[in-house]
Parts: sequence; structure tokens; C-alpha cells
Amino acid sequence: MPSVDQKHKQGLLNFFEDDDVVEQFKKLDNPEQMIQFMWKAPSFQNFLRGNSEQIFGKSDGDTRRFREMGNKLFKAGKDEEAIKMFNKAVMKAPVNDSGEGRDLSLAIANRSAALLKLGMLKGALEDIEFAFVSGYPIDLRYKLCERKIKILIQLKENDSALHMLDQFKLALEDSTLDDDKKCKLNYEIETLLQSVEHDTSQPSNSEKKTNEKSSKLKLGESHPHLPPLSVSVSIEYSPGRGRYAVASRDIPAGAVILAEQAVVNISKEDQGESYCDFCLKNVCLRLVPCKCCAHVGYCSHKCLEDASESYHKYECGNRDMFSKILDNIKTDGTKRKGNSKEVSRLCYRAIAQKPLSWYKENRESLFAYDPQFGAESYDKT
Repeated sequence: MPSVDQKHKQGLLNFFEDDDVVEQFKKLDNPEQMIQFMWKAPSFQNFLRGNSEQIFGKSDGDTRRFREMGNKLFKAGKDEEAIKMFNKAVMKAPVNDSGEGRDLSLAIANRSAALLKLGMLKGALEDIEFAFVSGYPIDLRYKLCERKIKILIQLKENDSALHMLDQFKLALEDSTLDDDKKCKLNYEIETLLQSVEHDTSQPSNSEKKTNEKSSKLKLGESHPHLPPLSVSVSIEYSPGRGRYAVASRDIPAGAVILAEQAVVNISKEDQGESYCDFCLKNVCLRLVPCKCCAHVGYCSHKCLEDASESYHKYECGNRDMFSKILDNIKTDGTKRKGNSKEVSRLCYRAIAQKPLSWYKENRESLFAYDPQFGAESYDKT
């Protein structure tokens, strides 16, 4: 059985593809020099040249196929299953530079109908607006206007519903319905609005709530020097053990002693349609897609914007890069991927959250050693 050193040497050889280059690399002891050496290595440059094509995953055929599957499930009364298919269609739908696309808008509009059936009124209303700004076809807009009016009435937002009448009539004129159907539909909406025009009753609690519960932990009184840590805990240091925590007072069972926001997080690749790629909120019923790639979804346009302004502009279209790199590194004749791919994505995101200019500006502090953490000179007072 190969030793750890033998496996390490074989891994380096698989990466650099040259014994002499491996020996040069082993003589380096500075991390910065190692990174520069790896980047400039001919084997890595050749790999980058051969695998630089971005893969975004958007597809006209896929989005229509998923939307049709969603339509069939919706007609069968399987609303939640239908929404899952509509979400797949939303993620796969190509859009133009303005974020508009016929297939995207149709999938969002269909999802709003399923959300309405589930009693998710506000989610359905948000999807109607989302469909409009995504380029929903003009000849079909009367459908969404009609649905919006009915939702607003259910929410007891009668003034807003009344203000929608003119927009509905204009949309109805743009439709391809014959005159008899237009007149009938217009009469039905006017009659409905007249019946609620003087309704002063209070809104009902008809909005269905999701089962998602907040998991935010409450720390209580924080440590004066380490805010994520409870004041009930102190940090000690010994050469043999390194840094460790010690209770400085009696701590009740179940008490929160550490609560810290993650510096970086990711969801597994097969959960891209279930959790927001930015905040990890559950998005099974309603997600907002990336405009460019079909690999991630978000709980809101705010999370989409925050992700796009930080790490996702570097990740977008490069999702398979880590798989290709890890496929290229073998040990004992077997491919090592699996969890290594997720760890690699996590590391890349940690770095990609900041632009290159930030790393240049903070170069000295990044390499500085702070004795407060993990050293005997840590000042507890």
C-alpha cells in the first residue's frame, strides 16, 4: 500500500506531468511562490487553454420541455410538483441582455397560477409582475391582468384592483380573442369590481404560510473581544494543545455559546433548485434565476444582485471547471472527485467574493500574523 508521501508525490506528478518540474516545486517553501509556480506551469496553462470555454446551460428545448411537464402536472392537480417543473423551466430559459425572454415569462406566469392554487397569494402576485418585466407576450397579458385583479380582491386591496381595470382593458384590446369573448370577459371583471367597490371589510388571513422556520440563533451577551462567542466562554492557549475554549461560568444545557455568520457557503450541485445560492433560504416554491447560467437560483432579486456583484460574476459559466481539474488529478489510478469538488468550489467562492483590487490593497494584512489568535500572547483582558 503506497505511503502518504508516495501518494503526494504521485499527485504532484499527475498535476505537473514532469519529474523535473515536481522537484523544482518541492524546493519551494513559500505559499506565494508555490501558487505562482503552479499557475505558470506548462501543464496547467495547457489545461486552461483546453478548458476555457464557459458552459451556461440555458436551453430553449429544455425550458419548453419542463414547462410542458409542469402544465400536465398542474392540470392533474399536482400543484407543488408542477411548480418544481416550472422552476426548472425558469432556470433553463434563455434571456436577452435586458433579462427578457418569452419562454422565461411563460414559465413564471404558469408558476404564478400554481402558487395561486396553493393559496400563496403574494408569491403569485410577485410572479405576475416578474412575468411582465420578463417580456410576457402582449396578446396574452389580459390573462395576467385578470389574475392580478382577482388576487388583489382576495387580499382586500380593492383600490389597487380598481386601478388595474384600465390596464386590463388595454391588454384585452391587444388580445387575439374575438369581440364576443372580449365583451364577456370585460363585463365579468367590471361586475366583479363593482361588487367590491364599497367593500370596507378587513383583509382576511387567507395567505398560506410556508413551513420554513427561522433557525437564527440568539447568543445573548457577547464576549468583549470575540463578538461571535458567548461571554460565558474564554479562550486559552498552551503549546501542547494550541488554542481551546473553557467555560468561565456555569452554562445551562442548551445555551448558545457560539453563533457566527459564515464567511462563505455553498449548496450542493443537485440542490441548486431548492436553496438560494446566496443566503441558502429554501426556494422550492419560488426562485429567481441567474440571467446567464442555469445552475443557480435565488430567493429574491436582492440576493441575485448581491451574488452577481460579488462571487457569481466569476463563477457564472465556470461551474464545471473544478470537475475537469479534479478529473485530471489521479492517485493510484482512481479519479478523486466527489466531495473534493464541493470543497474546491467553496475555496473558489471564498476568494471570488472580493475583486483582485481588494487583494492588492490588503496584501500586507492578509499575510500578517495576529498573535491574538492561537498564540500564548493572546490578551484575554
